[in-house]
Amino acid sequence: MDDLSVIQAIVNKSKVNQGDMVYISHEDMINIDKLKAKIASDSSEIARLNNIDITLNVVDL
Repeated sequence: MDDLSVIQAIVNKSKVNQGDMVYISHEDMINIDKLKAKIASDSSEIARLNNIDITLNVVDL
């Protein structure tokens, strides 16, 4: 593996009584979305500081 890795997606998904996933409250979903935005922002800044031409964005589906 090289020095750069790829984040393809960070997804909030919850299930109740349907396998291994657990319920995620609305408040927790908001907190996760804020964390995803911070990951995208921080990653883009790190890339910029290392002269890597890439920008990560959060897309709501």
